[in-house]
Amino acid sequence: MALVPYIELPDMPASVQAHMQRVPPLNIFKALANSEAVVSGLIDLGGALISAGTLDKQLKELIVLRVGFNSSAKYEVFQHRQVARVLDIAPEKVEALQGSPEAAVFSPLERDVLRLTDALLGNVKAPAELLAPVADALSPGQLIEVITVVGLYMLMCRLLDTLEIDIEDDELITTWFSAS
Repeated sequence: MALVPYIELPDMPASVQAHMQRVPPLNIFKALANSEAVVSGLIDLGGALISAGTLDKQLKELIVLRVGFNSSAKYEVFQHRQVARVLDIAPEKVEALQGSPEAAVFSPLERDVLRLTDALLGNVKAPAELLAPVADALSPGQLIEVITVVGLYMLMCRLLDTLEIDIEDDELITTWFSAS
């Protein structure tokens, strides 16, 4: 059971309700609605990365899942396995994220990004030898998106696990993403 109450949409301030219309009705957002500033800011940032970002959606999702697996965040992994299915990411890639980034199923760019992700999970600053190949392959904006996705989902994993957020029915996120 979650350590904070889940706030239902009708009980949220109008400004939060407007933000909540942009995300699936997941327990994480209902819990974060206890802080108007936090839920609004995270929805804005997540929305910008999803809708306005230029980083490939599948590559972004591989990063999210890698962070989830390496953080042992059950909720994050459960929900984002579904997102990966909606994005048509091969199940072999999703499973390979639990192991080495050197797996043959990954493209050279995916390997470089996963190595960078792993480095950022353990260090504030990534080593130059891991940053350089990603910076060479992507635009400056996409590089910033990679680093931001890693940081955002590190935060989400910590919120989910520390607040003990309950996992929802698996059809909820699949249905929402398929409709959007």
